[in-house]
Amino acid sequence: MKDYEQEINIYFELKGTPESSKESYFRRTQAFITFIQNQNKSIEDITESYIRQYILYLKKEKNLSVGTINNYISGIKFLYTFILDKEWSERKIPRIKRKPQFSCYSSQARCTEACECNCKSQT
Repeated sequence: MKDYEQEINIYFELKGTPESSKESYFRRTQAFITFIQNQNKSIEDITESYIRQYILYLKKEKNLSVGTINNYISGIKFLYTFILDKEWSERKIPRIKRKPQFSCYSSQARCTEACECNCKSQT
């Protein structure tokens, strides 16, 4: 990663990226690179398959939230596209979708019921 830090810093400086965002990208890309290196691979060997394995690792082993995993994906995408100059496929490397939450209702059925009542009262 050391070889690429200057390129990343120049990019963020030109873009006017806040320091907190820079630190977040560095932290997340460094975690991914460590994961790759622990598999005895170099940064240049990164493939879509390794990225998917890492996302699954974050989800299953680290039990990270959907939002946190998507932040990692953003950092990895930056590394993959800007630093490694590779094409990113949203189809092959999807972001994690959030599950709808029904916090004000005890069930989806009650939420649906409430929405239907609201619709009927407006007609």
